[in-house]
Amino acid sequence: TAKQDSREGPTLEILHAALSVEDPRQRWVTSRNPPFNVALALAETIWIMAGRNDSAFLTYFSKELIKFAGDGPTFHGAYGFRLRRHFGIDQLQRAYDALRNNPLSRQVALQIWDAATDLPNADGSPVSQDVPCNITALLKVRDGQLHWTQIMRSNDLFRGLPYNVVQFTTLQEVLSGW
Repeated sequence: TAKQDSREGPTLEILHAALSVEDPRQRWVTSRNPPFNVALALAETIWIMAGRNDSAFLTYFSKELIKFAGDGPTFHGAYGFRLRRHFGIDQLQRAYDALRNNPLSRQVALQIWDAATDLPNADGSPVSQDVPCNITALLKVRDGQLHWTQIMRSNDLFRGLPYNVVQFTTLQEVLSGW
């Protein structure tokens, strides 16, 4: 661990950390500060599944998002848009089809990060206020269960991670249900 500056001030950076969720249905982090916004978590998960990137829908549930993701009409790093539209392919549908037809595949990787639009500028400055923290997901079916490995480049343990747990375990459950 090391102290690191961030746009919100000093932070403690933990390198190479891993978290394992044994039961994806136990996704709710209820005891935390700041308080968990259940409405935002549900709305954002639905927004991701729908492949949206418009900011108005989510900022209705949390005006604070503007501080982190910008105040434009769309969010640059919107996970659902990246998964369902950004690359010209519905990655969730394709992952389902691939795993349904070949459950032993080790090739299903869902891409959120896009080097063409997310790498920092040559001077090191960010290209956007809303660069995706979650960059890829690796999906595997083993023993009849869908395993979802989410890779993050950065995350806020207090603000982002509890929502990400809800989002990605719900996506895992939906895809498994398909």
